[in-house]
Formats: sequence, structure tokens, C-alpha cells
Amino acid sequence: MFTKGCVSNPLPRGTVMPDAYYFRQQAHTCARLALATRDEGVAERFVRMAHEYLAKAAEAEQGSETAPPMVPEDGLCNGK
Repeated sequence: MFTKGCVSNPLPRGTVMPDAYYFRQQAHTCARLALATRDEGVAERFVRMAHEYLAKAAEAEQGSETAPPMVPEDGLCNGK
């Protein structure tokens, strides 16, 4: 059963959308890589990526208002 509506190209059954925890972990990994590299350009890129992941984490925490439609278990819309 789904609550938000149908999608024309549903995700494969069992697919889980990343949550805020996942995005924060990715941000942490990027921050560590930024500190580990000696290439300033690469470090700046990792820092930008970390900020992007933190923004995605904040968005994910806002709740279902920004969440994509849920995919029904059978992958079909209204049994069609």
C-alpha cells in the first residue's frame, strides 16, 4: 500500500530511500577525505560535497512533506 501517490517508473521492490543518518555519514566521510588529501582543489570539492550531504540530511529530516511518493509493494498504481 502507498500513501503519497503513484510513480510512472517505480523503484525496484525493496529499494529504500537514504535517510538523514545516511547523508550525515556521507558528509562525515567527505570531511575526513578533505582533511586527508594534500590537493587543495580536491579538499575544496570534498568540503562542498560534505555541505551538500548535510543539506540533504536536513531535508530528509523535514519529514514526509519533501519525501518522494511511496512505491506500492507490487510496483503498480491502483493494481494496474
